[in-house]
Amino acid sequence: MIVEKNTAFYARLDRSAQKLDQLLLENLLQCVRSDSGKSEFSGGIGEQQFQSYLNREYAKMLAVRFNPGQEPAKND
Repeated sequence: MIVEKNTAFYARLDRSAQKLDQLLLENLLQCVRSDSGKSEFSGGIGEQQFQSYLNREYAKMLAVRFNPGQEPAKND
């Protein structure tokens, strides 16, 4: 069996893995932040309505930065 280097395949696989990591982190953030904001200084109903968008953006940045399902990034 011959194994070829198919960079397009690995690029798609990497993007899919990053999306899966993002989904995992988004759900974790949702669970962690579900009880926050219950004080008198919270953002109220507006914060509650837009919290999912903020969680999604945080998860996107975290998935790119930390690569939870991959080897640690090498800083050259």
